[in-house]
Amino acid sequence: MGNRQIVAYYDENMKDTIASIQKILRLEFDTVFCSHSGVIENGHKMFRQKLDFLLDLQDRVNELRRQGLTDQEIDRKLYPRVLLITRVSRGEWSSYNMISTI
Repeated sequence: MGNRQIVAYYDENMKDTIASIQKILRLEFDTVFCSHSGVIENGHKMFRQKLDFLLDLQDRVNELRRQGLTDQEIDRKLYPRVLLITRVSRGEWSSYNMISTI
């Protein structure tokens, strides 16, 4: 459960992810059991950090859109390096999937 996300699956919607994390943070909890990272003792804090990251990313993307950049241009600006997972998956896992749905 990383607090920064660099790729998303092609059918993920980052606006839905933000809304889900906001709902989760209304609950009181500390420990999270993550299928990727195992037991996380500071779960609430980690979700807060992830939400902060996504909201910041959303603000940056929206500002670049207001400046007239396309989602493809924004993706190249914010994530200039194409990851191996993006190449291997033929774009099913990519930063563009985050940008286009945020």
